[in-house]
Amino acid sequence: MTSYSIPPALGAFLSLLLGSFVLSRNKKAEINWVFSLVCFFTSLWLASYAVAYSTPNASLAFICARIACTAVAYVTLFMYHFVVAFLALDKEKWLVWLCHGVTFGFLIGFFFTDFFLSGTHRYFWGFYSKAGPFHPVYLLITYAMWLRCFYLLYASLHKESFSAKRNQIKYTLTAFIVGMPATIDYLPKYGFEFYPFGFVF
Repeated sequence: MTSYSIPPALGAFLSLLLGSFVLSRNKKAEINWVFSLVCFFTSLWLASYAVAYSTPNASLAFICARIACTAVAYVTLFMYHFVVAFLALDKEKWLVWLCHGVTFGFLIGFFFTDFFLSGTHRYFWGFYSKAGPFHPVYLLITYAMWLRCFYLLYASLHKESFSAKRNQIKYTLTAFIVGMPATIDYLPKYGFEFYPFGFVF
């Protein structure tokens, strides 16, 4: 393990710990298990890159990059699913399940084609995923899900009359705003060489 792999490894451990704690509080509640899946895939994303930064083996690094990119796709999906469950938006669920199907398509694309991921870059901190020709399509759909989350939370904030729930929505929206800069980690996939610090958010 190199010094560059320690931060994502630590982030992976903390994410797994948080997800396990939330799930243990109520395993049957949709909001709990969906949030725990956000944490699990965040952990998988960070752990995969921790290995990619440490290994000198390009083939292993590429496998880790495939896992990491797929995990990030599922982080976004389950964030959207979480917002819909948190706000109890039953009419939105058809779109959530459509996004599940689309994300499964990304899984196939990341693992079995070079459409979204065409290899790895070798940077000063180690190996990192290289965007494929259709990666911008993936980004477009990812940002659409993020923006939908923002819209739903913002709209619900102004409709909610119960003060406790309103505060919960406000804090959740704030967390999404704080987490948004993590998407800067996409830039090194396009050849911009700077250490990905999305784990901070």
